[in-house]
Amino acid sequence: LLQQGMGIFETLAADRPWFQHLNRNGVEADMYLPRAWLGLFTSWLPLATRVILLRDFEEGDLQSIMAVTMAVLDHVGSSLLAEGDDMDELLKVLEHIKESPPHPAALITARDAWLPAVSARRSRKSCWQSLRRDGSRVLDGH
Repeated sequence: LLQQGMGIFETLAADRPWFQHLNRNGVEADMYLPRAWLGLFTSWLPLATRVILLRDFEEGDLQSIMAVTMAVLDHVGSSLLAEGDDMDELLKVLEHIKESPPHPAALITARDAWLPAVSARRSRKSCWQSLRRDGSRVLDGH
């Protein structure tokens, strides 16, 4: 599921200057996405922001998670581009997103702007359609 999610992310991010810059400098998605996703953004966003987003994460399949990912990375995109070609410095920017996260209202606006593009990918990627909730657990629908 993580690999499929990273594939979807890479498709969505392909034309973003910050993503191209990361790739040019050897910073691959598997170096930062697992840490952000597996903790539901604990490494990127303060608790208060995550609480606001929690219901959407619970009800929105992976669409909300993907849209928030794109919104957060767009928020730090200029910082990533400003770091130049130093892989270590780029990774530091990604590790320190939580120190200057997007304002919750701005994040929700950016997330909502990403949702149509994310939803368009949903129909192409069956992994999203096969998930279901059972209480607090997310299960494969097969």
